[in-house]
Amino acid sequence: NLGVGGAVQTGFIYCSQKKADYVVKLDGDGQHNPSDIDLLLKPLFDDEADIVIGSRFLEGRVGYKSSFFRRMGIKILELICRILTGKMVSDPTSGFRAYNAKALSFMTKNYPSFDYPEPEEVVLAAKHNLRLAEVPVCMRERKAGSSSISFYGSFYYMIKVILSMLFIKLRK
Repeated sequence: NLGVGGAVQTGFIYCSQKKADYVVKLDGDGQHNPSDIDLLLKPLFDDEADIVIGSRFLEGRVGYKSSFFRRMGIKILELICRILTGKMVSDPTSGFRAYNAKALSFMTKNYPSFDYPEPEEVVLAAKHNLRLAEVPVCMRERKAGSSSISFYGSFYYMIKVILSMLFIKLRK
């Protein structure tokens, strides 16, 4: 049991050992539509990005709308990402991402090993000059499982993630 970060890093290590050119990561709860994978890969194929994030908030795609409080939390993390990186990332918590070989190599060694690493990954990638892009995707309501973040746990999550993002930005 390595947590989300450890599990993802283990997958990255496996893909790196197999010399993958591209890797797609998606949550296991059924929220992400596999038919959107082509949208994630296009900016990588066109050499426009190293990491592509599937965003539920970009125009043009309609899908499941999460709770007001969750959307406000994501907006706060979006603002923190913008302050720390100078980049606009509308959905820093999205687990639907694609990576090219350069990003895979970097993340294999450096992926945040904390519980909820997606916003931290944005700061880490920007700090190390990996090119980020977002594409609009349609998120669905979770098909399996339940959120690991309760209403009260969301306050702890926000403090923990924001502090982790700050530490990533500050350390050498």
